Amino acid sequence: IPRKNNNSYDVAHTTVSYLRKVVAQQKWSNSDDLISLLQAENRALLKLLPNDFVVGNMVKRVLKLIRDETSNAPKDDSHVDSHDSLQKLWEAGQKKTAPVSNKQLKRTVIETIGEFLTELETCRDNIFDQATDHIVNGDTVMTVGYSTTIEAFLKAAAKKHKFALYVVECAPFFKVDVNGQNLLAAFKNVPNVGATLINDTSIFASMAQVNKVILGAKAIFADGGLQAISGSHTLCLAARHFCVPVIVCTAFYKLTPLFTSEQDQETFNVIESPQSLVPISDGSLAGKLEVYNPVFDYVSPDLITLFVTNVSSNVPSYIYRLQSELYHPDDTDI
Repeated sequence: IPRKNNNSYDVAHTTVSYLRKVVAQQKWSNSDDLISLLQAENRALLKLLPNDFVVGNMVKRVLKLIRDETSNAPKDDSHVDSHDSLQKLWEAGQKKTAPVSNKQLKRTVIETIGEFLTELETCRDNIFDQATDHIVNGDTVMTVGYSTTIEAFLKAAAKKHKFALYVVECAPFFKVDVNGQNLLAAFKNVPNVGATLINDTSIFASMAQVNKVILGAKAIFADGGLQAISGSHTLCLAARHFCVPVIVCTAFYKLTPLFTSEQDQETFNVIESPQSLVPISDGSLAGKLEVYNPVFDYVSPDLITLFVTNVSSNVPSYIYRLQSELYHPDDTDI
């Protein structure tokens, strides 16, 4: 699964398409074999992209779909007596296996994954359709860095409403896929948006003029916290100081059944070379310095006001419920 850019949607779509090929082409005899096969594929994929939660999320989601298809298959209930105790009935239900042929199960699973791909392809449009509900005429919005989701969300709002936009530069990440200059360029010819690029150091001073913060995210954790581009935590702290609501736009494939915190940097962060922060030409000096350049911030759920997902808008405390609907408990730690 090539990681050509920072687009999580492409990674999600490629992962699910690959899993559909695995289901169709690999040999397996029953649902348990298929689940074990996909769990092994998940471990292999995570070795290729160890810091990308989207890959694991899609494998877990497909596993949940397979488990649902297996459990929804017709079962033989003839041996269950209507007078049995609730405990016996429950145990009997746990032991039942669906009398479904391998061929029939394969066809059903492939069709289900195909339907899931269709849902995946339309989920971002469902987010953008909600833009005019959250951004209205006269708003002053602030965001950080560059996100394809945020760009499309703001452009959808601009079709009906006129608003001002502050874009935090997100230095020193001057790469095309994250820097705020690219978002500024995207709004150069959008008539209803007055976009301004500001330095990271100007966040607090500019926040007094802002009435909404719109953020993207790389991953949403089980507690409602998020993995976002470095600088997002500073932005959210400033927003809380000025009582400015923080709205996060995210699709379901970023919902990650993992609990973490800002102290657990090894779990969710990526440390890049500090050369862009502290250019050092003297080798002897470099050996005396220890400089960290994290790519991401952890933003705690208490700093987030609302999540705009492809399903609806939810408060951070509801994220755990959403994830319980997407993933099976047995697949959380695969």
